[in-house]
Amino acid sequence: MLKSCLSDNFGTVWVPQYAVIRNSRLGILLWLLKLGAALWIVYSIVASRSWNNIAKPMSFATELWQKSGDPVFKNRDDVPHCNDLARYAYNYSSNYHYQPASCRKMPPGEDYARRPGLEILYPTFFQDQSTRAFATADCGAGGAAEAFCTGEGGVMEVPGPGLAGCACTQSESYFAKNVESDGFFLSHGYLVKGMGYSGSHGQRARSRLPFVEETTEDDRSDRWQRKREEELLTIIKGTNGQDCQLQGRSRFYSQDAIDGIGGSLNEWLSCAGVTLDSQDERARSGHPGENMAPQARLTGMTLQLTLSYMNKHHGENHNGIVCFLRVESRQHWNSDNLVRYGSLPDKTGATSMRYSTRRGVSVVVQAEGAFSFFDSTSLNNAVVNAVVTFNLPDLIVALFAMSCLGVLSEIYSKTRCKEVEVKAQCQGSLTRMLVAAAVFKTFAASEKGVSSEQVFGLLDGIFRKHREDGVLDQKEISVLASHMMAALDPNGDQFADFDEFVKFFVSSEVISVHDMAQMYDIDRRRPFLERLFHDSSIGHRSELTAQVGKRLPRVTIDPKTVGSSLQESE
Repeated sequence: MLKSCLSDNFGTVWVPQYAVIRNSRLGILLWLLKLGAALWIVYSIVASRSWNNIAKPMSFATELWQKSGDPVFKNRDDVPHCNDLARYAYNYSSNYHYQPASCRKMPPGEDYARRPGLEILYPTFFQDQSTRAFATADCGAGGAAEAFCTGEGGVMEVPGPGLAGCACTQSESYFAKNVESDGFFLSHGYLVKGMGYSGSHGQRARSRLPFVEETTEDDRSDRWQRKREEELLTIIKGTNGQDCQLQGRSRFYSQDAIDGIGGSLNEWLSCAGVTLDSQDERARSGHPGENMAPQARLTGMTLQLTLSYMNKHHGENHNGIVCFLRVESRQHWNSDNLVRYGSLPDKTGATSMRYSTRRGVSVVVQAEGAFSFFDSTSLNNAVVNAVVTFNLPDLIVALFAMSCLGVLSEIYSKTRCKEVEVKAQCQGSLTRMLVAAAVFKTFAASEKGVSSEQVFGLLDGIFRKHREDGVLDQKEISVLASHMMAALDPNGDQFADFDEFVKFFVSSEVISVHDMAQMYDIDRRRPFLERLFHDSSIGHRSELTAQVGKRLPRVTIDPKTVGSSLQESE
């Protein structure tokens, strides 16, 4: 049993074999699946543009700078955040309140602030805590410190035991006056790498220059070359996806962007669909006692400028690179801190300083986009995937036919999966050779064998209906007979002898007469690999020698006596 198990599992080699199944319903299922696979292949290739590869551009030589607004407008007081401060009173919770007391024109250095990277902060709301420290001599009752603090409306802070000096602290909150009149501008560019078949091609351009530079090696400055005159078009897009104008223009070519692309903060905010007095419900605290959604002037916000670069499929009437500058906003509690000294501490400890928590509008710039280019490798991968996908229905239907159709599946499986054992093949071939010998004796009219006239007569009977229907005539049947005799009669004597007839009769056998003779020739010298992988069903040479010598006498077959022997046995 163990030997049989090992033979069945480890003594078997599977070789592919195809079977043609005539089943119209399975055929319909197969072609429906192939049609679905073909449609999916076309859709996936077209939708994904499989012949394209994508490279991601990055920001290059992008600058962002501030520009002061109209001084007349900056000094105006007839604006809500200066003359209607009560509307901005905001209760964050029952215990925490925001109440600006005034609006002020901010001095240079405090009207905007640079942050790391491409970011500018425009402060809109300040919460200041001013502290003045006094020397010990000025801290007594009725002293200079108390007089100053009373006059300024501050709060005296007396040091603890063992500490010298005292301090007066004042707290106030206020708006920066007319921040939205200030503006900012930017000049931008892109750099893209990894293009081309080898991935070494690079490209770059800037909004204020009317040409494109390229390289085929690396991004070193001495390897870039001015390749073609091509402008980088910048289109301003608002939150709603529509074109938005800055200083009366929404499309900026290189000659329009020489001095930068930009406008007032109010124009930028308008592109984002907001103002500094907008109230966003998402900015609410959710605490008990909150009285309303706070204004952006109070909380601050982030103004996001996204530069999206595209070299193809941008939908614009421009033969070149297009950058869509998309403006978006997000209101949130956006703050930072500022510390300024009015006077540095002296040897007595006297000093003055201001600590500010300021909230405002952060302008942030980021780059994105996609550069598509033809890539033969991507196309080749798509073709390979398409071939695999198109052949999947054949595999699915084959598995279905071989496994799920009951008795039909058993028949189909036997047709496709045939066991090849040399001994059994030899036995079957020998049986069919005996049949061929009997057939030869029946057909042979003389000792020479089967004549060409006999072959013609038999074929004329086989194709009688075709002759009567006018498909073939006797001359054409004669040609067919001569072709058949060419195979049966290689020596050209117009007779097929016994050997020729039997050889042709079993010509489609897996094992030919010559192969069988070689297989059972004990004296033949066998190659090493044939000996190593010999079919055990036949037996080794020693076994064959023993069988020939003891049990199986040699038999000589005379073709002339085959027929008479058969007749005698009958």
